[in-house]
Amino acid sequence: GPDARPCEPWPPAPAPAGGRAVLFSQIRECASVIETFVCHYAALGFHKLLLYLDDPGDVARDILEESGWVAAGFVELTAVDDALRGAWPSLPSWRRVGSYASMEVQSRQILNGEHALRRARELGADWLLHVDSDELLCLPEPAPSFFSGLSARGCTMYTFNNVEGVPQAPDSTDVLRSVRLFRQNLGLIPRNPQAGMAFFSWQLRLGGWFISYENGKSAVSVRHASKCLSVCMWEVHPQLEPGKGKAPDGSTCTWFTNNRTLWDAAVKRRGEGRLHPDEEVPRHDDCPDALLLHFCVCDFASFWRKRWTQLGYLSASDQFRVRASSGAMMARFFRLQREGRQSEARALYETMCVCADGATLSSHAEAGVLLRVQPERPAGPSGGAWPPSRRPVRYAELAEAAEARGAALDAWML
Repeated sequence: GPDARPCEPWPPAPAPAGGRAVLFSQIRECASVIETFVCHYAALGFHKLLLYLDDPGDVARDILEESGWVAAGFVELTAVDDALRGAWPSLPSWRRVGSYASMEVQSRQILNGEHALRRARELGADWLLHVDSDELLCLPEPAPSFFSGLSARGCTMYTFNNVEGVPQAPDSTDVLRSVRLFRQNLGLIPRNPQAGMAFFSWQLRLGGWFISYENGKSAVSVRHASKCLSVCMWEVHPQLEPGKGKAPDGSTCTWFTNNRTLWDAAVKRRGEGRLHPDEEVPRHDDCPDALLLHFCVCDFASFWRKRWTQLGYLSASDQFRVRASSGAMMARFFRLQREGRQSEARALYETMCVCADGATLSSHAEAGVLLRVQPERPAGPSGGAWPPSRRPVRYAELAEAAEARGAALDAWML
């Protein structure tokens, strides 16, 4: 039954005008990290987290309810069930992605993101951030003041620079607490021989640079969002500052980014005449301390569980198909997974993704190819540290109860 233990309240962070931020995430098989994830965004000053359970029976639900964050009103849970699926046809992107929603995680994320946008409006939020449970946003100041500043500057969408985690060991009970080194985004890697050598050594390991995306994740102004274009992007209106025309460098655009890779690519495409008439070059915002940490497959358990096909990288709609070198890598991972070749997959994972050599890591950090980040204080020097949950989570008892019903605490199980 419901947890009857007393629960410490969590007062919403006071927000200046235009600064109330809500988070949306569709979660699955993240029981080992979900408590840290919630504590992080509480410290950052978010108003509320809208978490959609892709599997309504996921053990993460028990952890979130045990932790007191649901009872305290900071976390709102929505099951991806028949009731929610019944609401999807009324959403703007239903005709585009609805037929793939049963097969592809990203199609469901688009629809649930639009559903969360409606809820954000009901909550009086100004901004909606869409991230996954393995992504932590760090800002130079608390979220309410950061987003209030964006509102005052006429920003309608902000795409954050992302970096990718480098595990130093193959196993972890909580990668959000154990991984502190990250591959720098391609657009910000220094152009010199030392950085070039370090960069090339990672390319040899991985067959590319990032395992996953490098074009960032976005927060959108609730008032200006019209539909979700992808898991990284929204359609916003107006796209240009009132009374301004298109500028080749995006300086009149209401969409801002500090992701140099994304901005450089858009400027190049406009220069080559390949930008669609409806597309814009975002405005480059020089804000290096706003950073999305992506803990992408930072332990072998998450690597082995990852649903490469359901993510859409190899599947039917062709909307999310990866065409870079990492696409071949994903196909290789999937084959080992499908054939149950776990020991080979572990060897591949350790060779490609894990780096335990302290001297190599230090030299790559010195070269600016790797970053050391401490997310425990995610809101800059004026912000607070990760708070404890409202109630202690009884993990051993939850694991026992999950096992009794045949679920297992899958975050720690292979």
